[in-house]
Amino acid sequence: MSLNIFVVFTLIMLWQYYRSGFEKTSCINAIFAGMWVLFSIEYFVTNDYIVYHTGFYDESIQTIWEPLYRLLLRLFAPLGFTVFNSAVAAFEMFTLCFMFKRFCPKHYMWVGILFFILDVSNMMSYMCFKRQFLAQMVAIWTLYFMIDSQNRFRYAWAAFAFVCAVNIHTSAYAALAYFILPLFRLRIGKIGMSVVGLLFIGSLSFQLAGYSELLDTALTLVQGKDSDRYGSYITDIEDEETEDFAAGKAEIAFNMFYLLLLLYYNRSISRTYFWLFLLSIFSILLRIMLVGDLYRLSFYFSIVNFFTIPILLVQLGQQPSSLLRRAVYLIFLTSMIVIPAKSYYNAMSGSKVSYITARFKKYNTIFDEAPDLTEFQFDGTREIN
Repeated sequence: MSLNIFVVFTLIMLWQYYRSGFEKTSCINAIFAGMWVLFSIEYFVTNDYIVYHTGFYDESIQTIWEPLYRLLLRLFAPLGFTVFNSAVAAFEMFTLCFMFKRFCPKHYMWVGILFFILDVSNMMSYMCFKRQFLAQMVAIWTLYFMIDSQNRFRYAWAAFAFVCAVNIHTSAYAALAYFILPLFRLRIGKIGMSVVGLLFIGSLSFQLAGYSELLDTALTLVQGKDSDRYGSYITDIEDEETEDFAAGKAEIAFNMFYLLLLLYYNRSISRTYFWLFLLSIFSILLRIMLVGDLYRLSFYFSIVNFFTIPILLVQLGQQPSSLLRRAVYLIFLTSMIVIPAKSYYNAMSGSKVSYITARFKKYNTIFDEAPDLTEFQFDGTREIN
């Protein structure tokens, strides 16, 4: 019920934002404030909640976590996990709101917001991966300082944010890619498009499990003697069924369509937007190749999709436009509404859920007297009552 109420509230705020001529940013602020409430009142809804709730009070569990995250736990220890969870969510929602307003064209910000909220692979997954999402929201400040900020100390701030992120969750090393974006000055031409196309085709048959030993060696170099902390992620991919995590046919078709649009319009946008396009392109390739828990690394790149999709809609909707462009615009816009809406319906109806989204249908809150603590552990998707 709580999640449905939030979605209705979001639609009302977006309608008010539209009526204001896309100028009333207080409506956008209200949406992210509502999201902060949703994150704050969660109680054993997400799959990792029990891990971080238990770990907050058990110092023996904390030893496997990064030093900055452990420091935060010690600072909030007198206040309890609920306050800690709420404070972390406040930072995350402030960051996300800031980035949406900074990078999203205001006329299509509503598409990015609905895509984030409704598609179960977005907000619901980020809510589950609590420590990584915090690291992502810290790391995205590195992206901001590297490609958009005019602060005279922006490179120092970018480095500081990166160091903080990797000391919250080691996966944030993926954010090293943010530092090299300014090196890309030339846009992607016909030859570059052909190369990306071949990489996309190659990624469809790329088997990451075949490189598990190489990945394990690389992880050891990064983590040193503590490599076992994430070594299980690599071990698991050898046993994973690729079809459980890799893109299905419909997703592959959409990713191909999305990739073509990113490549076609990469020469028509500002330099800052171009760098965001590069991250989206990389996220498409990476998302198909990664299996098991390693697919979470793609989140550091796919996070910008909430911005690049609205940017593409601006490009497609520009006047004068040809009949073909109008058709592509309608197909893309419809897809970005129907796909997330269908994903949300599947989760809320219980008709098609994963172990991550199975409890969202009955959203337990800290105010519930007898919350449903049923555990769901299964591969792929299934129907639940």
